[in-house]
Amino acid sequence: MCHFFKKRGYLDSVVNMAQHRAQKSNRHSVLQTSQKEENVRIPLTLTYHQYIPAAKNIILKNSKFLQNDNEKGRIFSQPPLMSFNCNKNIGNFLARSVLKSDAQLGTFKCAHKRCNTFPIIHNADKTPGPKRSIKITDRFTCTAANIIYCITCTLCKKIFMSPFPQ
Repeated sequence: MCHFFKKRGYLDSVVNMAQHRAQKSNRHSVLQTSQKEENVRIPLTLTYHQYIPAAKNIILKNSKFLQNDNEKGRIFSQPPLMSFNCNKNIGNFLARSVLKSDAQLGTFKCAHKRCNTFPIIHNADKTPGPKRSIKITDRFTCTAANIIYCITCTLCKKIFMSPFPQ
């Protein structure tokens, strides 16, 4: 296993130290379910602003005053747990650039009278495969460009793929 981590780019010293710690560990203690410590810190969530880090430092420095107070000391026995929300930006209000179409998804025959592929194209919303079928997530006809044909042999059930002819 060490070879696997070294091959993935981990430093030899880190891998060797982890291996040493794992060998030193007792199997019984490692397999025990760990007990989570109950967190009694009060969460304080603020919307982020450039001056908030300074306010965080002020709150953490002065939290001792709350801890030393008789009434508030029970509630604030530890400093508050500080977290920040992202402020809304213009991206939160803009509409999507891609609109959903009401067109049915899948592969369809075109309506052209002189189409050579008309007899071999089947209307389908899934492409069957040897291990699973794949859902088609757009609408395609023989006039579509930059797609790959997927042809299934009716005798041996093998799938053949080729680029769409231009």
